[in-house]
Amino acid sequence: LNNSIENLEYCMVEAIRGLVQTHVEKVVFLEGHGELGERDVYDLTQLLAQYYQVDRGCLGNEAGVLDGYAAVIIADPQLPFSEEDKYILDQYIMQGGRVLWVVNGVKFSSDFLESQGATPIVALDLDINDMLFRYGVRIRHGLVQDLQCLPVPVDVSTNAQQPNWQPMPWTYAPLLLTSQASPITRNVAQVTATMASCIDLVGGDDGLHKEVLLATSSASRVTGTPAEVDLSLFDGNEEAFKYSYIPVAASLSGEFSSLYAHLLPPEEVTLNAPLRKKSVATKQIVVAAGSTIRNEWQQGQPLPLGYDRYTRMQFGNRDFMVNAVLYLTDDTGW
Repeated sequence: LNNSIENLEYCMVEAIRGLVQTHVEKVVFLEGHGELGERDVYDLTQLLAQYYQVDRGCLGNEAGVLDGYAAVIIADPQLPFSEEDKYILDQYIMQGGRVLWVVNGVKFSSDFLESQGATPIVALDLDINDMLFRYGVRIRHGLVQDLQCLPVPVDVSTNAQQPNWQPMPWTYAPLLLTSQASPITRNVAQVTATMASCIDLVGGDDGLHKEVLLATSSASRVTGTPAEVDLSLFDGNEEAFKYSYIPVAASLSGEFSSLYAHLLPPEEVTLNAPLRKKSVATKQIVVAAGSTIRNEWQQGQPLPLGYDRYTRMQFGNRDFMVNAVLYLTDDTGW
């Protein structure tokens, strides 16, 4: 009952806020590093369009290209970031910009996984580890496995002419727990992810506020790289899943230190302001699972973000991602 009352109050405040709002803020999906395309983030784009002007684009070499955007969304990049891109992002954050990092720690082939039932996994080097470490987080080059997971259909028949598809638990598709301590994830259902990495909160007493948003269950483990993921193999040995609540996503807030505090700006960048070594108070969110932001398609129609077509269940990905962007852009606490 209390949760229902809170949700009703929020809906009323949200409606009133929409009526009195006179300025539409802009958010942007970054491109140029193999990020998910418009088709893959179609559902989230439509949801965010209720609140923002949603753009897409590459950074180029103009240092102030992100000025005017309330938040930047980096959706599952696959190619390294150049020093110019890193400098532009870093200085955007130093000026109070907000970034939603949805970044995997491993590289794998979805096509191989679907066609062959297995895929090799290797560390994904996007050349942003130094940036994220400076901001207080590290994405590990491994995959989390969890006994609390989604099933996938696997052909268990020995006769190729008569397939027998049976649901089998797949520990590489964990159902992530949501934190009840954060307004981003409070009362949000479990978030589904496939081939998710994990994060470490680093930096010690750096004055930043760090809060875990998504984590595995009490029966999980981490697979390092390089390795191979095989759909047909299921290790149900509970003793092997001895780790609890491995962080997969976190929010960071406070005054961040610039990666370029003791470095020269890249020569190719067109500067529009002096280098800032310390940010004003701002926020970032890091999610080490690109699949959490990607919607699937079926019969030419986009499925809702977080909908699993095999179990026909809707998970909390939609609420989590929308709340994450709303939290980043909100300075009033609504």
